[in-house]
Amino acid sequence: MSSEEENDAACDLDQRYMELCLAVNMDKPTMEQALQDFQNTSKNYTLEGDGLHWLVCALYVKSRESIVPTVSGMNSKGNFVSLNKLLKAAGLSFVCFLRKMEKWLEMNTSIASDFRERIASLERSFCVNTPIFKKFLPLFQTVFLDPFDPQNTPTKHKSRRPRKVQCTTSDIFKFCWTTFIHAKATQYRAITEDLVSSFQLLLSVINFCFANALQCNHRAKLLNPDFAGLPENWDKPDFKPPTTPPDIIGLLVDNQAASGLSRMQADNFSFAARVINRHQFTSYVRSLLNPEGDVLSGDADTLSNLFLPQNFEKNKKAIDMCYEEYILTEGDFDERIFLCDDVEQELGTPIKQRKLELKAQSVAVDNMSPIKISLQRPESDITIKPNTPLTNRMLLAGRELGNTTPVSRAVQSVAKLQLLLHGQEFEFSAIFIKEILHNSSEVSDSISSRLQDMGVKFLDAYCKPYKDQPGGARDFGETRLHMIKTLYFKSLQNIIWQEKKRMEGRKNGGSCEQLLSRDDFHLLLFGCCVEVVLFSYHSTRVFPWVLEATNTKAYYFYKVIELMIRAEEGLSREVVKHLNHIEEKILESMAWQSDSPLWEAIENLSNVPSCEEVNYPHQVTPVAGIAATMKVHPRVRQVADQTNALSNSNKSESNFISNTMVHDRFSSPVPGSVKRCLFQSDEGNILNAAVRTPTVVENADNQKPKRTGSLALFFRKVYHMAGIRVKDLCDKLNIPVGLQAKVWTTFEQSLIRCTFLMRNRHMDQLIMCAVYVLAKVTQHDQSFQEIMRCYRSQPQASSHVYRNVLIHEANPDDENGSDIEVRDDLIQFYNKIYVPALKDFVKKFSTSSNANMEAPPLSPMPTSRCVVKSPRKVVGSYQIYISPHKICGETSLMSTSPALEYSFQRSPSTNLRDFNAMISRHKPIQRKRTLDFSKVDDFNTDAGNHALASKLQKVHDDRTKLK
Repeated sequence: MSSEEENDAACDLDQRYMELCLAVNMDKPTMEQALQDFQNTSKNYTLEGDGLHWLVCALYVKSRESIVPTVSGMNSKGNFVSLNKLLKAAGLSFVCFLRKMEKWLEMNTSIASDFRERIASLERSFCVNTPIFKKFLPLFQTVFLDPFDPQNTPTKHKSRRPRKVQCTTSDIFKFCWTTFIHAKATQYRAITEDLVSSFQLLLSVINFCFANALQCNHRAKLLNPDFAGLPENWDKPDFKPPTTPPDIIGLLVDNQAASGLSRMQADNFSFAARVINRHQFTSYVRSLLNPEGDVLSGDADTLSNLFLPQNFEKNKKAIDMCYEEYILTEGDFDERIFLCDDVEQELGTPIKQRKLELKAQSVAVDNMSPIKISLQRPESDITIKPNTPLTNRMLLAGRELGNTTPVSRAVQSVAKLQLLLHGQEFEFSAIFIKEILHNSSEVSDSISSRLQDMGVKFLDAYCKPYKDQPGGARDFGETRLHMIKTLYFKSLQNIIWQEKKRMEGRKNGGSCEQLLSRDDFHLLLFGCCVEVVLFSYHSTRVFPWVLEATNTKAYYFYKVIELMIRAEEGLSREVVKHLNHIEEKILESMAWQSDSPLWEAIENLSNVPSCEEVNYPHQVTPVAGIAATMKVHPRVRQVADQTNALSNSNKSESNFISNTMVHDRFSSPVPGSVKRCLFQSDEGNILNAAVRTPTVVENADNQKPKRTGSLALFFRKVYHMAGIRVKDLCDKLNIPVGLQAKVWTTFEQSLIRCTFLMRNRHMDQLIMCAVYVLAKVTQHDQSFQEIMRCYRSQPQASSHVYRNVLIHEANPDDENGSDIEVRDDLIQFYNKIYVPALKDFVKKFSTSSNANMEAPPLSPMPTSRCVVKSPRKVVGSYQIYISPHKICGETSLMSTSPALEYSFQRSPSTNLRDFNAMISRHKPIQRKRTLDFSKVDDFNTDAGNHALASKLQKVHDDRTKLK
């Protein structure tokens, strides 16, 4: 682009920016400050796409930072510019705005943390309200007539004489949604980002609207005649509404929300929704009906008469004004946008799922032209469902068959937790007291007292504000605490029983009494139970909030995660994935912060252990390059590889309980226990690398790692996770196996020799640098851009990992403040920090280096264990799937669609006969040629037989060569 074209484009952008500011009535100081920030950012970064969209991000930041004086003499934060109006004037969808704002915050690190939390809160709230609105329409149509059907909307006649207008189903639809979002945003901000509680609040609002619609004389034009909750003679003129408001929450749960739930689980969910309706939503409506509130008109005692002709129009305008005032004051996103006809275009994602499409809007959603977003992360990433991590996939339960919505998944997650805790109490079982506690009440009383103290601290932290989130309601906190304590007692007993099984036949393995007396063990277990319960309810107070609530360091929290997953097999798939994500976050970055206890533990140990030192012999893979140097017959090497793979698979899958004892997780290495082996025999190593006999593998089972203790376990997990990520990234880059081993060796050496590289940094940064530097020295063509592109396909990937890398750490002792922290992208880190630290080691792998320079030995990589537990299709043309045995009660949580099911060693033989009968009924008739073996003809009689003879001759020759 020439300079003249650039000037024309800049002038055009300035003109559009001025028109945008005039359209939203933006004040001049905010407009000028936003333009200055945009110009400064464009000097340091290349802003792709429409420049006006980036100016919208700058305008919104400055709008929320501006201070506006009010009539009362006080200052108000924010200039009262609507975010929806700003986005609509700029032609920017909300989803695209979130993605642009995410990048804008990464480029402008000086923006305050409270504003960053506000943007994160906007995205979380959008993730909650989008699936709830999709569920709201079918729920509403279950009770009321279709609000989008023109037959349910009476024509308005022009008349000079004013008269009271009766409400329509469309009016009630809008009133119901506005009431819901206003209540959630003002009175119940603690559940704004809680999907389950928000959905239960929506059920209360629909129940409230149904009770008021029954009192209207034209109720036959409002209510769905097929709804099962209608009273008798409801459509008769002489019908008298009941004095007590009806309760249809149970029917709504059964019709729409309880898909895949058992009867007991649906009743529990309905009971929780009724609690919110009776104790929370009722008080909210009364506050609007009371003379002090003076917002709605109706009967405050019975919460009725709101839809009468003399009250409805006023109530509709009043609730709209209240919500409008909240939006302009807080600057939040106006969620009434869901009610607009062009909601898909303004949000940038499909929303409505109508049963009856209006003729004027008969164009399908798929044919609409949504705004294209050329961003790094697609729109589908704005979701509540967590990605599946690369590690610990063998701990995940199988996927449930059938398509489920986010609301259904959230409801089922709570139902699974309630099923897991059903029948459990706040006490130990009799057999546990006898076998473990030896009928001693001292330990039991100590645990109960400790649990009481932890419960009080949790409740105090739950009710306090957290970042930009308001404090949680105390009654909600008490309900969550009840489930946390129940899960704590259940998990504690399961962990101790498993620990006792591990101790059988072992010496100096510690005792269960010692473990039960550790305060850190109980605190970490309680914190993990907090995380499980809050995540099951899709609460926003999830990790790392639990670290602050329990005053725990991230380095210690990882110890109990795997214990919880293995002890509670009934945890839902999403909960297990969430716990795995937490463990990965701790291992990759959080444990490497400068204030982490990890650095003190490394200093006490004097050096970082290698991968081979912290793993069992069967948990590491021998280097492929060693075996390749031996002249071994290919068939021998193939048999050896199959034997090793089978033995490793049996070790990882046969015993689900981990061999690592809980006592070792909380113990420190004994000083002097780690000794360096100066003279190591290499005899037989090459042969064992090529062929491992079963005897060698069997002996390896009895061997312990060279280094044990809590720090060794930490690095075992670090190496295991890093090995999976290195192999996944190298496979996507088509890097050969030999170079993969060099990449792994370089990464391991960066942890051992240059541990300081991980301080306040991310593991993936070192992995990408290791891939690039080895590709460069071995002349394997790989660019940083291609490495980053493949890295972004990993489930844990985030752009801040390679965009915001620590280059220079600020000196805390600097009183002048001149020594500040410096951050830049990954390429600058590679050039300034990584290469100077590892260049001497990496040069040994160079293909162009001195021939006398000996290449360093390659390090063995940890084995990857992946067990597929999802249902897999086993018959080609039939919908037949096979999966491992479900846990007790999980089959009731699956889709209720009619299906045949047979469990080996559990189901009766009649179920198997039903399968065979089903296949026989639909079995296609196969007509195949019959071969007459009575005639022995020469293969050379025709061309077809000649081709067959050639193939048989090749097979015969191959077998002869092997002999």
